Amino acid sequence: MFGFTTLQASVWLECPPSVTLNCDADLKDLDKYGKAWIWENYVKKTAPPPIKVVYNTNSCGVGTITRYWEYEDKHWNWHRCSQVITIAGSNTFSAADINWPPSLELEGCNPNADPKYLSKPYNYPTFNNVKCAQPMYSYKDMKFTVSDGCMKILRDWKVMDWCTYVPNKVPQTGVWTYTQIIKIVVKDSAAYIQCPKDTIVDAKNDCKGTYVKLDSVKAFSKCGLLQKLEILLHILRIKDQMQVDNIL
Repeated sequence: MFGFTTLQASVWLECPPSVTLNCDADLKDLDKYGKAWIWENYVKKTAPPPIKVVYNTNSCGVGTITRYWEYEDKHWNWHRCSQVITIAGSNTFSAADINWPPSLELEGCNPNADPKYLSKPYNYPTFNNVKCAQPMYSYKDMKFTVSDGCMKILRDWKVMDWCTYVPNKVPQTGVWTYTQIIKIVVKDSAAYIQCPKDTIVDAKNDCKGTYVKLDSVKAFSKCGLLQKLEILLHILRIKDQMQVDNIL
């Protein structure tokens, strides 16, 4: 009698090794980080595409990507393997990536300095590189009145990268500040001052003097009446009974 032995073909599935990448890596084509291969009787051939790809990354792009392959050979045996691509964080975002709003001067009686009414680039900060970052901003105003119609606003901006910021850490990281200066001025070539009329008071011989009330000086511009005026000098002309003028 003769016996026959059937030798089963040698088959296995080879997956690419796991890799670690920075969060700024190009993830459009994952095959550049390895492909799977099928070996049958020591002959290498390309494996089918992964049956699934699982993304487990956060909003900063950090986490893992896992690719799963499986293959059924002609003997109905299943072969399975996987590759883990780890995406590591990066501290590439810095102050150099922040474009702060420049200082500016607003002209008018009551211009609106709210950022949403300002044009670019004076309204909000912008960012150059946000692939590995999640920058966000806030601001706080300090207003100083110089004179009627004129004001200075110190706008303190704060930018925080949520991907690198750690609360209460010393020294603090992931936070940057900047002060934008906004000047509000009134330019009016037609502005004028209204002076009171001359005041003449008759003095008595008793030299006790007399009470004199002078009208205020007023200034007007296209913004209306300006209330705060500084009077540098008052000249009061007093005429006594001997018709002699005295200037005080």
